[in-house]
Amino acid sequence: FAALEEEAEAFTALLDPGDDLFGALKAWLRREYGIVVKVLPVATMPNWRRRYDRHSQRLFLSERLSPFDQLREVAMEASLIRMTVAVAGEIQALKLTTDEARRLARFELGRYAAHALMMPYQAFHAAALRARYDIDVLRSRFGV
Repeated sequence: FAALEEEAEAFTALLDPGDDLFGALKAWLRREYGIVVKVLPVATMPNWRRRYDRHSQRLFLSERLSPFDQLREVAMEASLIRMTVAVAGEIQALKLTTDEARRLARFELGRYAAHALMMPYQAFHAAALRARYDIDVLRSRFGV
């Protein structure tokens, strides 16, 4: 999904997150779309990992999510907003025949885009070469 990789690279450059991608994504969502990210107690969201309330413009995350999972959920929401055209193009190229298949494809491509945002290809590849593909080093470097 080269288009999503390219979009993720451009989005990362736009965000210029330094070492706080979570904070940069939350700030971008609020600034550009008025979406506020809130982490809620498990008691408030016993059956949900995440929930987006379109009416209040809030993305709720369960506190049961690890920091990585919280980042992935915010990255996924931001990616699906920012990369709408690229995701739609990939779905169209798949020539799916049912609405359910298109819905699942959108979700999985959103997740793919989130991971591409969290681990931009160029930066990840360069780090992998420097670390000699040491998974522990890469995991620590990219927080995954």
